[in-house]
Amino acid sequence: MEILREKQLTVILLIERLEKLTNRKVKLELPLTIEEGEGQLSESDLDILRQFINYCLDNLKIKKIPVIELTIHREEDTTTGGYYPDENFIVTYTKNRHIIDVCRSIGHELMHADQVENDRLDVDGEDSAECPSEIEATVFAAKMMREFSKKHPEIYKEEE
Repeated sequence: MEILREKQLTVILLIERLEKLTNRKVKLELPLTIEEGEGQLSESDLDILRQFINYCLDNLKIKKIPVIELTIHREEDTTTGGYYPDENFIVTYTKNRHIIDVCRSIGHELMHADQVENDRLDVDGEDSAECPSEIEATVFAAKMMREFSKKHPEIYKEEE
């Protein structure tokens, strides 16, 4: 997994260099790592997720798009997602979760990436749902989900 992450980061750096040279935004496939196994998202859900991620990115000021990993393994005391700023890496737990919940988690973490890149993340050690960074990320994810679902009602389909 570490080698894959390094290759993805190399591609991202090359894209950034190309964008700087051409003064144009390059849109390629998202740096998305998908752990395979029972309980992982279906292909149709992955397609919805890719569209949702792009929708969120269109509403943020992120220059360095984080690598996003979808995992089916979760430690007992962890949340359903996390952003690791030093590696610009998002991990989201997907096993047996509805696509709406996964999208909301990733939207939340993408906002944290935006907060870090734009120097707005509270880093006073307060890991609370009431801190301003968490409130902003939660509100952003809910807003993106609401707007996206109006354009993509298929997101409410019943799970198979």
